[in-house]
Parts: sequence; structure tokens; C-alpha cells
Amino acid sequence: MLAAQRITAEARARLVSGWYPMLVDAGDSWGARFTSQDLGLQKRLFGIPKLEDEDANLAGTKRSRDCTLIITEGDSAKALAVAGLSIVGRDHYGVFPLRGKLRNVRELSEKQMMDNKEIEALMKIMALDASKKYQDASGLRYGSVMIMTDQDFDGSHIKGLVINFIQHWFPGLLQCEGFLREFVTPIVKVSKNDEVLTFFTVPEYEAWKRANDGGRGWAYKYYKGLGTSTSAEAREYFSDLERHELTFLSGEKDDDLIDMAFNTKKADARKEPRFGCEELGTCRVVLPNVL
Repeated sequence: MLAAQRITAEARARLVSGWYPMLVDAGDSWGARFTSQDLGLQKRLFGIPKLEDEDANLAGTKRSRDCTLIITEGDSAKALAVAGLSIVGRDHYGVFPLRGKLRNVRELSEKQMMDNKEIEALMKIMALDASKKYQDASGLRYGSVMIMTDQDFDGSHIKGLVINFIQHWFPGLLQCEGFLREFVTPIVKVSKNDEVLTFFTVPEYEAWKRANDGGRGWAYKYYKGLGTSTSAEAREYFSDLERHELTFLSGEKDDDLIDMAFNTKKADARKEPRFGCEELGTCRVVLPNVL
């Protein structure tokens, strides 16, 4: 199963809501269109306007494995990530904003896949070869991917679609510890005098309110999306990456879960009461009906 590392409490574990693991055998025809000879390990990429100013300085070099590509939900999330780069630097971090949601790659023909500009761009940025079976990130321009989306249903769906793409074509990468990560941001902040408390999930926040007289006397800030966070808060987040980062690994039961979530022929099965909730070790993952 997708097991989140560095999770110290059930409240933070729930942040993995919406991740849809899957493992499906990929065909070779599309891979023929994206070979290592076509893409190569290039230090500088051209023709991807949204990346030109945000490519990691060391991507495409001998230190590529130390680089992380931050995939964001649109330009507002990109702005937040770019603000955070002032803390972690631009040597090891690149930022690429998605335009809308990725397609569900399970049902696409080769032509439809090739027509998807966002997937084509990701392939080039990472230097992924669809005909290759990866055991690690060797030969890639980035050694890991970090997804940065709003903590709502749409954000969870986008994360699921990214997982769907990676695990469908490159399942081996999801078995590499540290390759796939999520950047999480607060849902609510409360403050009183010099004390500031941060909550990453609604249940965690509600539990605090019940234990603290309904939160009376505290000032509140609610985060509707990543665009609500300021540049100063972005720098705060990136100054404490350990707190805002979840790392995922793929396990043996992921195949069935992702197939259930993204297979258009299993809509009825998704309506069963047992679907929508799966226990992943210490993590509780909610799988909404996404199709």
C-alpha cells in the first residue's frame, strides 16, 4: 500500500486522502515515441515555457538524483513554491505548474496520450523513457517528485491522477523510497498573544476546539487553498520541510486500489460501502469516487 513515512500522528496520516495507487502493465508503443535517445539527460531544456525560469540548476547533471521537481496545482501554487525556493535554493529544486488536471491515462489511446501537453512536458522535464523499466532514478533529470496541491477534493484528485500516470508507466519508481512526495500546508492557524498553533486536517482542528472551550479567545486564519498562504508563510513552510513533507512507497495491494479508483468499468464496485476507506498501516486513506 502507499505507506506514508515520517507520519507521527493519525491526524497527519489523513493528509494522504485522495492518493490512488495503481500498477498496470504499460505497452511499448508509446515508449517508442519517447526514447532515451530522443530525450537524453539534458542540463538545459527548451520549449517548455512554464519551466524555463524554474528548472533546478543541477537537473540534468551528475547530481540530478539530488534534485526534486515540485509539481504544483496551477500558477498560484507555483508562486508559493517559488517563494519557498528563497529558503532551499534553486540548485536542487525545480517547479512545474500543471494546467488543470492530467488525463486518466488508463483508457487513453497512444494518440490521445501524445496529445496531452502536460504529460508530454512532464516526460521531457524528467527525461522519462516510457519503454524502460526503472528500478531507481538513474538517468532522470530529477531524482524525485513532490506534488503540491490544495487540500480539497480537487487537489486530492490531481494527486491521484499524477500517481495514476507514474504508476501506470513507471511502477518501479514508486517502489523507490523518496521518489514520490507530497508537500502539505495548513488548513487552519490559530493564535493568541505569541502562541501560534497549526492544523493540517479538519478533524485535528475540531478535536482541539472541543478540548479548548470552542477556541474562544483565539484568532483564526482559514486557508481555502495554496493561494491563501503568503510569501512569508511559504518561506516558513520551506524552513521546516520535515513537517510539511510526506513520502510515499508503493506496496502489494496498490494494484487493486488504483484499478478500482480509475477503471471506468468498475463504477458499480466503487459504490460498495467498503470502498472509500482503506487502512494503510498507521495511515487512513480515503478513496473518493473519482470517475
